[in-house]
Amino acid sequence: MYESRDQAGPPDSARARYNAFVARRTADWYDQALSRAGMLPLGRRDILDLGCGGGWFLMGCRDHWGAQGARHAGVDLVPGRIEALRQQCPALELHACSADALPLDDGGFDLIHQSMMFSSIPDEGIRQRIASEIRRVLRPGGRLLWYDYIWNPVNRAMQGLPLRKVLRLFPGWRKVVRLHIHPMPPLARLLVRLRCGGLIPWIERLGVLNAFELLVLEKP
Repeated sequence: MYESRDQAGPPDSARARYNAFVARRTADWYDQALSRAGMLPLGRRDILDLGCGGGWFLMGCRDHWGAQGARHAGVDLVPGRIEALRQQCPALELHACSADALPLDDGGFDLIHQSMMFSSIPDEGIRQRIASEIRRVLRPGGRLLWYDYIWNPVNRAMQGLPLRKVLRLFPGWRKVVRLHIHPMPPLARLLVRLRCGGLIPWIERLGVLNAFELLVLEKP
């Protein structure tokens, strides 16, 4: 599925505008979440990005959030993504593997990030194994930065994970930050296509149509 998506042709202009708009909004929300969690600048934290794709989060840590000279690692299921990112950023530690069997030592990271990975996994057993690996490789007192759907009535392939389900995956972890963000994608795409993206922050404030959560959880 992921490889076929990567090989698809270039998006049309409306989709490109939507993707760019969401990327900007998401970066702003990440700024807010990391700031509220007292994590900026990131400094010498060891960071792991699960489902790293093109490396936007790891590069953002370096270029925008003050990460310096520590261990920065990424994992992705698609080898082509890892190879492309390795050529672009040779200093990163990169692994082409499944997140339910990480080739990483116990307690090796201060911050782990996942974006839209858990909601794309329909199998509860795989989600549980990935959560177990996160619990294993994150140090005590470390943080998990989580960005994912809480509901998506249009796309049945995505499995929404509201906070109660997330906390079942990480029992006993402390909720440090919780932000309920982004209207459901069909509505947001329509507004951007109509060049009415300026309405989205107002819709986000209402909250009832927001489909995503951005969380910071702390391991005991």
